[in-house]
Amino acid sequence: MHGRSLAAATGLKVARPDMTVIVTGGDGDGYSIGGNHFMHACRRNVDMTYIVMDNHVYGMTKGQASPTTEPDWDNKLSPGGTGVRSFHPLVIALAAGASFVARAFAGDPNGTADVIAQGIRHPGFSFIEVLSRASRSDPSSASGSSTCTRRRWHRPTMPRRLRAGS
Repeated sequence: MHGRSLAAATGLKVARPDMTVIVTGGDGDGYSIGGNHFMHACRRNVDMTYIVMDNHVYGMTKGQASPTTEPDWDNKLSPGGTGVRSFHPLVIALAAGASFVARAFAGDPNGTADVIAQGIRHPGFSFIEVLSRASRSDPSSASGSSTCTRRRWHRPTMPRRLRAGS
């Protein structure tokens, strides 16, 4: 279902409106291969909750840049950085008409659980981005185990006109 979970979930909710539908994904499948589904799910405002774990990297492909990776992030697969502006999913969700948009942090499980509960109770499309620490496969490890990267965290930016109080 990589990148197609929102399409399947929309069909399920339309066929069974009595069900509570919760969809999960990552920044790679949600914003890249599933980016079109994401934008149109926001537009349709079908009553379901979409939770995306965003670690700013395709961790399963040994550190490939994802749509939310910072343009100057330098690694073996993107020497010198990607040179591509980061995708801003909250801005896209708001512009496309999502009626509930929130961000949480995986390091705050209680706060994240509260935001998810609010999203589930909301009547309409709820989009929740959960930021998490990036991990990658370590090719020097015999087991290929995951290790945390020591990447800089940039504060996500929004255009001035969308900031609260602007």
